[in-house]
Amino acid sequence: MNFALPAIGEGQQIYVASKTLLGSALITLRYSWFFIVGIILADTVRFWQPALQQLASGTSVCLLILCLALLCAPSTISHVSDLIMGAGAAGLVAITLAYGANSWLPVWPPIL
Repeated sequence: MNFALPAIGEGQQIYVASKTLLGSALITLRYSWFFIVGIILADTVRFWQPALQQLASGTSVCLLILCLALLCAPSTISHVSDLIMGAGAAGLVAITLAYGANSWLPVWPPIL
């Protein structure tokens, strides 16, 4: 979607604002996949939750660290950055859902 924004006179202000209705629609489309991934995670939780719960504690901690690293990974290419951060966020949501409220994860200060 970013390639179309300069073509309609939007410049590089793709993250925070838009000058036109079409630009706003393109920005919305750019970020809508995050919501779609969340919907898929919520809809399929009964399939992947048991598999995550069966992971050894060391493996789950490594997975958690990987997800946090993906969330913090810098990128200068916005599409790649979106995919990397989206994967990290989806993984973090999946881990949190798998271990639930009885875990230390949802109340760990860096996660909060």
